[in-house]
Amino acid sequence: MEPSRYNGASFLGVKGNVIKSHGGASSEAFFRAMITAKECAEADLATRLGRALAQP
Repeated sequence: MEPSRYNGASFLGVKGNVIKSHGGASSEAFFRAMITAKECAEADLATRLGRALAQP
């Protein structure tokens, strides 16, 4: 995988969307992490994941 294209990882287990970008990321890689954060927010990922995990 190309690091500058797939920069940013989701932190699970927090109340909200948190995307971690590598500290040495290029500006393009950081921009990609921002896109990931936007997509997670638009999909309401944190809420949906929390509901899915709470179900027995």
